[in-house]
Amino acid sequence: VQVRFGSTVPATDGKTIFLPVAERQDHVKELEVLGILCHECGHVRFTDMQASGDATTFEHALDNALEDARIELQMTRLYPGAESMFKAAHAEQVKELAESRTTNVRSLIPLFVLSTAEEKLLRRDWMHVLTDKLRGRMTAAFGTRLTEKIESLALTVRQANSTHDVVAIRKQIM
Repeated sequence: VQVRFGSTVPATDGKTIFLPVAERQDHVKELEVLGILCHECGHVRFTDMQASGDATTFEHALDNALEDARIELQMTRLYPGAESMFKAAHAEQVKELAESRTTNVRSLIPLFVLSTAEEKLLRRDWMHVLTDKLRGRMTAAFGTRLTEKIESLALTVRQANSTHDVVAIRKQIM
């Protein structure tokens, strides 16, 4: 797998990992970059890049949210030390999202799915403030019953063994 620096957002096509250039060079930033790299390596190792097929942009966002939770769960099982790098990679963004007064309607459901699954399945207490805020926004937008059903489906990613299983969960959510 090649690693290339210079992209605007972290991503992978399964053969190359694209990472942004670090704005500063210190121990904290190093852990953040390692966490992002570990996350993208999880996609290289566990994600079938073709599984989403002709999914819409929204469906792809749901697939990615579920897949992110699934691969980080897999990576922490294989590499227990990865969790500290994941926290370094995500904690600042989680804090910013939790402090934000609005959430784009298109990203609300995928972000709620991701936050719920990662908080509960990976036992990330540091995500609770974001998950709680998103749950409130989901309830206001979609009602308690639908919010609880989506949350319940998000947690089934625990049993997902493949990206195809993730797509099946997304289809249930849809």
